[in-house]
Amino acid sequence: MVSLAAWWAHAQLVQVPLAHGAQTFTAKKNNTSAKIQALDAMKLPFWDDFSFTQEQGYPNDTLWVSRKKVWVSNGTAINPPSIFTAAFDGINDSTAKPYNLTEVLARGFADNLTSRPIRLDLVPADQLETVYLSFFYQVTGNGEAPDKDDNFSLWFKDVNGKWENIFEVGNSLDLNPEIFYYKNIKVDPRFFHHDFQFKFQNFGRLSGPYDNWNLDYIYLNKRRTANEIYFHDQTLAKPLTSIFKKYTSIPIKHYKDTAASVTIAPKATFYSLYILPFQPFKYSTSFKSVTKKNGVTSPPQEFIVEADKDPNILIPHFKHLEVELAKTLPFNSLDLTADSIAIDFKLGFASGDTNTVAETPFYFPIDFTKNDTIHSYHILAKHYAYDDGSAEYGAGVNKSGAELAYLFDMFTKSRDTLVAVDIYFPEFGDNANRTVILKIWNNSSGLPGSIIHRQTLTVNRTRGNKLIHYKLSEPIGVRGKFFIGWEQTADVVVPVGLDKNTNSGEAMYYNMTGTWEQNKTLIGSLMIHPIFGKGSGQGSEQTGIADNKSILFPNPNQGEFFLPNGADHISITNMMGAPKAFELEQKMEAQRIGLVDRMPGLVIVRWQEKGKIHSARVLIRE
Repeated sequence: MVSLAAWWAHAQLVQVPLAHGAQTFTAKKNNTSAKIQALDAMKLPFWDDFSFTQEQGYPNDTLWVSRKKVWVSNGTAINPPSIFTAAFDGINDSTAKPYNLTEVLARGFADNLTSRPIRLDLVPADQLETVYLSFFYQVTGNGEAPDKDDNFSLWFKDVNGKWENIFEVGNSLDLNPEIFYYKNIKVDPRFFHHDFQFKFQNFGRLSGPYDNWNLDYIYLNKRRTANEIYFHDQTLAKPLTSIFKKYTSIPIKHYKDTAASVTIAPKATFYSLYILPFQPFKYSTSFKSVTKKNGVTSPPQEFIVEADKDPNILIPHFKHLEVELAKTLPFNSLDLTADSIAIDFKLGFASGDTNTVAETPFYFPIDFTKNDTIHSYHILAKHYAYDDGSAEYGAGVNKSGAELAYLFDMFTKSRDTLVAVDIYFPEFGDNANRTVILKIWNNSSGLPGSIIHRQTLTVNRTRGNKLIHYKLSEPIGVRGKFFIGWEQTADVVVPVGLDKNTNSGEAMYYNMTGTWEQNKTLIGSLMIHPIFGKGSGQGSEQTGIADNKSILFPNPNQGEFFLPNGADHISITNMMGAPKAFELEQKMEAQRIGLVDRMPGLVIVRWQEKGKIHSARVLIRE
């Protein structure tokens, strides 16, 4: 578990955990579903890899009773055996709240996932020694590392309804947070009754989404052995990469200019659980588009991209194989004069998996083809986006006066006008009202240059990956590369949604001490979307608006500088947010500021003028 206090040990760009349930759905009361209550105990086999969940964010309701405390997603795990995994932490995802709201360090049993009742009393006498339950588990993944005394466990329910701990693993140096470990456990015949159940649960911190474990590919059946590690299953293990190079969404007028050069073949990641070392496969791709033009939405159109394509590649067992597909979206089939186009790109994997009793008598009626299809979604409209529309975590800077900037490189040589920014500020911490200073910068040799726009934003926190539309106070003209971000106004993290299924980490920059640094450690994409529209944006691209560095002078200085006469509500802090005492003297042409303590270093000066908030970094020299 990463200590919250560690985030403030030094100023930096940080990743923070979010209440997962709050990101994917509107919280509902955690009642056992009527569907489960109406179902009888099931017969063997039991299999779930979370790829065929029917309710966003939750495990399948025909297999699990207590299921709404865990979170099913594509972004919390690293290199899973198949698409989608279940995450265990300290958040009750049925309410999107921590299990303990009052004690920060409280620990105990947190998430649990309980199976539907299973008729183990029907196992034939000659097969009592052949019933095994297997699963894959991972510590941490993309989440927060558990402490060494936290654990993940498996429990069986006996004939008297009592739960017995069968397996338990704690975090240790022996566990790699990027690997899924396989466990195969024999079910003792004393558990063979008509109402058998099993459950997984984690023990750890109860005050938030900490101490993470990931679970995948659970299989319970008879006629198995202790050494069985193979399945008649080849899977899709990760989301498809984008068909638009680094972006998932592009303004349609920018795409129209450059479609041939920016439309690329996506990459797919395959995984094999077969007993044979290498397996052939084929795939097919298609896409569905929904076009909106002049206010009218056309019926969906479907197009085949490739059918039964043989890439002439073999998948090694227990290995992830990334394959670049042969073809991509045929952009000439799109109406690029439309207002917007929503695209659903689909990959179907002809894996050779089957659910027929003739082909797989041991597994029947399990359908291993359920993890052989995946979709990726893209939008051609008015904005750029790196993310896939869903945040697994949050990211931000953690000091007052610190700046975060996100690089966008337009897919057109023409100048265009920014009119708004859409941002997802998820619920986090105390959810207190906050403000940030939105900034847009020109590009200067690959780094944020002069400020071409600034305005104060009230942070509107939302759930369910809902972006808030922030209209710019004036249209801003941009060309080529530009940066969007903000300056922090308090010593707290105000995170923006971070998608872990895509990675534009190299486009993130932060400024903590007066020097811009490129992000080298944070993986993911921020949910920040620049919106283009109509407007003049005259002058902004070349000259910019007045920078606070030019109206606060001189800078650098030796502890004495001047502000405009209209400046009021003046405050000065050091880079750690501690107040700095100063003297104020009214002059004819400006206000003189004299620091009482003139120790060399950077300070943050803030003031209000004509109803707007301004700030500047000031370098104090000896």
